[in-house]
Amino acid sequence: MESNILPVYIGYDAREDIAYRVCEYSIYKHSPEAEVKPLRQDILRANGYYTRDADPLSSTDFTFTRFLVPVLQNYNGWALFCDCDFVWDGDIQEIFKQADPTKAVMVVKHEHTPSTHTKMDGQKQSQYPRKNWSSMILWNCGHASNLNLTADVVNRESGAYLHRFQWLSDDEIGSLDVRYNFLVGWNKESKDGKPFAYHWTEGGPWFDNYKNCEYRDVWYDYLIEYAKEISVNQDLKSRSAITFVTCLSRDYFNYIGNITLPSWKNLPGDVVFVWDDKPIDLGFGTVYNFWKDVAPSNDPWLTEGLGGTKADRFWKKSRTQVWAARRFKGLVVWLDTDISINGHLSKSKALELLHPRDKIWATLVPGNPLDLETGIVAFNTKHELCQTFVSEYSKGWYNGEIHKLRQPYDNHMLESLMEKYPGRSYCKAHVQWPLVDESHRANEFSIQYSPLGEFFTHHIGIINKNLTNAKVKKSKK
Repeated sequence: MESNILPVYIGYDAREDIAYRVCEYSIYKHSPEAEVKPLRQDILRANGYYTRDADPLSSTDFTFTRFLVPVLQNYNGWALFCDCDFVWDGDIQEIFKQADPTKAVMVVKHEHTPSTHTKMDGQKQSQYPRKNWSSMILWNCGHASNLNLTADVVNRESGAYLHRFQWLSDDEIGSLDVRYNFLVGWNKESKDGKPFAYHWTEGGPWFDNYKNCEYRDVWYDYLIEYAKEISVNQDLKSRSAITFVTCLSRDYFNYIGNITLPSWKNLPGDVVFVWDDKPIDLGFGTVYNFWKDVAPSNDPWLTEGLGGTKADRFWKKSRTQVWAARRFKGLVVWLDTDISINGHLSKSKALELLHPRDKIWATLVPGNPLDLETGIVAFNTKHELCQTFVSEYSKGWYNGEIHKLRQPYDNHMLESLMEKYPGRSYCKAHVQWPLVDESHRANEFSIQYSPLGEFFTHHIGIINKNLTNAKVKKSKK
């Protein structure tokens, strides 16, 4: 091939935006020489390439736009097209090396007859000859027969004509190994070999009704890698061996943060405040904006609405914890905003009290039965399994496993990982602290009755926060 650049076109549909982004990420991960372009119908229409009326039989916005690739390439060179519901697990250069100049296209010649009548998000499952041949096409854009595939032809001819490659003779359609378009739920590794490109043609894990489909972990692994890449600024470097992190809103600052956070000047190391809205400069620490720095608009982390304001708050808390554990090095300590620091805390004492030591993470495990108190959670980012643990911690929010737990809160997600990734408990012993009444659980006293109690006070619960506010207001009179 004359150029080192490998042109790749991916079908784009707004309903599967996250599938497109994960597919694109998987290509660039293995093929830095690729040049990926989305086939966006709105842009193709605006530029005059695509003029077809809306087709009720089209299951995606790229049902027909894929056949414009030779036009978009000015009928020059080779280019790869794939649906957005692919994940590539190898360098696509391997496919380009198989380009046969005698062929107009090269495809995997499936014999695929779906047994279901619907796919994806309820779209009709159409049955036709050569089904899925056109879901991945290596185009010989300059082939003489493809010169007949003009924009006018693409906009005029039927779906049958285009998807069955009827402008070509059969001997102009080259064959590729099934591994390059491995139909999940249809092809089998035992017969077809290990997939090079996974294709969730009937629906992938990004759809609620396909969360438990085959090879879902493959897709989620790429999703987590993609999310990590876009949410971490690799240029940022910690200035200290310890980074303390919290997140809050302006309302929460007015409620309790304005009382507790000034005491954080007593902490050794860097202090990071992540604000939902209207950041306030406290005169120390570093300020970040949650929706810009932690969860940018293209972050595939779950949207809000997990089941109420409290669940949404824990979603933001967990997202910030994951972001911090990836972004800062050394010991990263999450503190709830309603924690105050009781006097000066030296770096050596902080490391003694808070470091997970030989574990990946640490928190308060106050009682039995198990009930984690995650007002303080420390991450040992130097542990060889830390980033693996963080990825699994975040995956539970991405794939909906959080909804299978007792409640969709961060402590329950952390609890679900304890057996596989044991953490250090700050409590001296797993004992049940005395209950004041039915509404007071053990975790409300866990800091107070742990070695951390000398330096940390957790104003947990609405009653305690209101009492704290009342005391402060009274002292100011």
